[in-house]
Amino acid sequence: MNPLLSIALALGLAGLLFFAYRRIGAAYGLRGGLALIALVLLAVNPLYRMAAVGYLQVIANQHPAIVANPYWDLYYTFTIFLTAAALVLSVYGGVGVLTGRRRSIVWRALIALWVSGPLVNALYLFVAGRVAALAAVPAPDFMLGMLPPLAISLLATAYLLTAVQVRAVYADAAEIETPSA
Repeated sequence: MNPLLSIALALGLAGLLFFAYRRIGAAYGLRGGLALIALVLLAVNPLYRMAAVGYLQVIANQHPAIVANPYWDLYYTFTIFLTAAALVLSVYGGVGVLTGRRRSIVWRALIALWVSGPLVNALYLFVAGRVAALAAVPAPDFMLGMLPPLAISLLATAYLLTAVQVRAVYADAAEIETPSA
């Protein structure tokens, strides 16, 4: 792909994500970290998952002989299933962050972040390594591939478990009525 086109697409995507961040804050009354976590679950994570499927497509286009390999269908089907499950879980967690106001929403978001983030990414990298071996090309680096989703999940977990804003927004009715000693 042309580098200028890549830069233009990246800037356009960044602009759309910033617009979505601002709209989430205005429409649902979420600010800062909560709006950012909702945006990660609803947009960034699904786009990242689609890019993983795109990697397999690129390898298949560059090396058409691997499509004839019986393992290719298994790997590709597993990746599509994994992508669909990760997308559903991520959107489920993101919609909960936006619309829910119970404490259980925080745990739903944490599960969505960790399962559809680092866990699914580790499985993607495993499959990508197997497909790369079929095509006799270098596999993606596992450690470098795990850093982005792991960092996002760690930061979001720290924020969701410690932020005062999170406790204020996602408080159960019993917690609100019970005076603290």
